[in-house]
Order: sequence, then C-alpha cells, then structure tokens
Amino acid sequence: MKHMFLILFAAYLAGNVYVFVRIWKAFFSSASVLQYAVLQCAAFKSLFAVVFWFAALSLFIAMFARNLPLPQGFFALCYNLGSIWLVFTLYMVMILLPLDLLRVVKRDVVLITLAAVVLLLIGGYINYRNPRVEKVEIGGGGSGEVSGLESLRIVAISDVHLGYATGKRMLQRYVKLINSQKPDVVLIAGDLIDNDVAPVESARMWEELGQIESQGGIYMVPGNHEYISGIGEVEKFLEKTSITLLRDSVVVLPGGAVLAGRDDRSNRHRKSVEELICAVDTLLPDSHSAYVILLEHQPYDIASKSTMGFDLQIYGHTHRGQVWPMSLLVDRMYEQSHGYRQWGTSHVIVTEGLSLWGPPFRIGTSSNLYVVTLSSCTNT
Repeated sequence: MKHMFLILFAAYLAGNVYVFVRIWKAFFSSASVLQYAVLQCAAFKSLFAVVFWFAALSLFIAMFARNLPLPQGFFALCYNLGSIWLVFTLYMVMILLPLDLLRVVKRDVVLITLAAVVLLLIGGYINYRNPRVEKVEIGGGGSGEVSGLESLRIVAISDVHLGYATGKRMLQRYVKLINSQKPDVVLIAGDLIDNDVAPVESARMWEELGQIESQGGIYMVPGNHEYISGIGEVEKFLEKTSITLLRDSVVVLPGGAVLAGRDDRSNRHRKSVEELICAVDTLLPDSHSAYVILLEHQPYDIASKSTMGFDLQIYGHTHRGQVWPMSLLVDRMYEQSHGYRQWGTSHVIVTEGLSLWGPPFRIGTSSNLYVVTLSSCTNT
C-alpha cells in the first residue's frame, strides 16, 4: 500500500512539474511588449510559482498535517483547493501530453487547453451539485417478486463524506432532498464521514442529520472512511443523531423486511456473509419467507451473495470513479460498479454516492440517491 501511494504521489508530482513548465513557457518565455511590465515582473513570477505549488501540495497538507494546531479554515482551504487541483492536473496532462508528443504544443494551444479544462470543471461542478433521484420498483408493478411484505419505501444513499468538502449547507440540501422522497426507511451504505470527525463536530452537523424524516428509522453501515476517521469517534458522533449504526447486526424493518448490516472490509474480523445469514435465521426462525436486505459499503462478491438468500443488496463506495476516465477503470474493477441490476433472484443497487470524495466534480458520472419501493404482489 505504501509503495502504491509513493508511485501515485511521484506520478502526481511529475504531472505538476510538466504542467508548471508548460504554463511558465506560455506566459513568461515569450511575452509581448504589452505583457512585459506585468508578466515579466520578478515578483509576479514568484507569486505564480508559490500559488501553483501551494495548490499542488495543499491536499497532502490537509491529509497529513490535520493534527497540527492550525485553524480548521486553513485545512478546509487546503483540502478543497488541493482536490480541485488534482483533477485540473489530470486533464491538463491528458490534453497537453499527447499534443506535445505530436509536437503541436504552442503558446495558444496551452491557453486554449487552460480555458477548455476550466469550462469542463465548471460543468462537472454543476453536475455534482445536482444529484439525480433514481427510482426502482420491486414487486407489484415493478420487477421481481415480493411476498409476505407490506409496501416499503426506502431511500438509499452512500458516500456523503461530511467534512471540509461537504459542509453544513450542502448537508441541508441533501436532507431536504431525502425528506422530499417521503421515505419509510433511510439506509446509508457507508462513508457518511470523510477523513476526520473534527470538522463535522465543530459545524454541529448532527443538527441537520436530526432533521431527516423517516418513521421507520435511519440505518447505516460503516465505510472505509469511518475507519479512516476513527470508528470510535464516529460512533460517539452518531450517538448525537437518530442514526443506528449496524456492524454485523440484523434488524427487522417496518413491513417485515429484515436488514442485515455488514461491517466494512477495513475490519478484518468482521462476520462472514454466512454468519450474517445465521444471524437472520436466529432473529427470525421462519426467515426463509422473509424479505432479506443486505446493506454493505464495498460491492465485492455480488454474484456469490446473490445465491445466499439476499433479496436486495445495497452498496456504495465506488463513486464510479467520479470523473472520466477513472470511471473506465472502476467499471473494470467491480462486477457491478454502479446502478441497478438483477442477479438471479437478487436485486442489486450500487449507488454512485450522494456526494463525493475530494474533487467537487462529476464528469461522466452522477451524484445520486435511490428510492426503492418494495410492494407485495398480493397488494396489487
């Protein structure tokens, strides 16, 4: 893991060096007479270099210096600026490097590329800020069969990543969106918290979470970021909310469905899927007739789980890569990287995340939540 991080960090630095040199040459190597007084000024050059490299390294400052006695606002600035810069660098390199290999990179090409990348990021930001509501009906007029279960309306979300990027105002918007769907139950498939509980606590975000309207309860499983943030601290924070954290535990939902909440892979001692099924059997001796839902963060081994008695599986984690072309890689990494699909008699949903990690852009992907309506065929 450390070696992979070092390789990625080295590649990121190399990309920034390349972009820095290209922009430097475009702006400072051949300035016109009109530009000379400003662009050739030594102070302006120094300022450009300082701002560029602060932006390039700010994400790592936010990640690795967060325990230093510095204002939360400084870390929020570093986190947001650094995550934006990450995608900016990606697209600048993706466009300029092939052109460079074709020997067609000139000053005007660099300027056009800068403008194009900025416009692309603005579009990606607007897309991220407007989550899609995906509706799935199972049983009744929808696909599949649901027997012995009253109608149940589930709002399923994941990857809110509360912290420096997803703050109090954005959370207020998400809560309104959730409530507008009039859920019977809200299920959170992990990564509610981003990298640290401290900014979530200081912004008193439990107040917004307490405004989620769900008579049947709000249930959540941990994601890998709950462990990054410190699972103990996350549990203490959730005690201030009406969210029930499920760590390898089973509950009965309104209408008779059974929810099995599995701990994240970060816990190497979590229960196996077979043990969760046994827990369902223990809770409901006649569980073979119950509608069983699996809530888990990371979507691994979907095909094998579909044969174990889970009628509905809900996951998050992937974000579908957030931005193209990372989405292509993520699509190859998972059996199902996003969306709704039926595996045999098991219905599977992998959300792309209500919010996102790091860069505030959705390019070729969507922020979303799922509204799942379970209806008994006998009720139609």
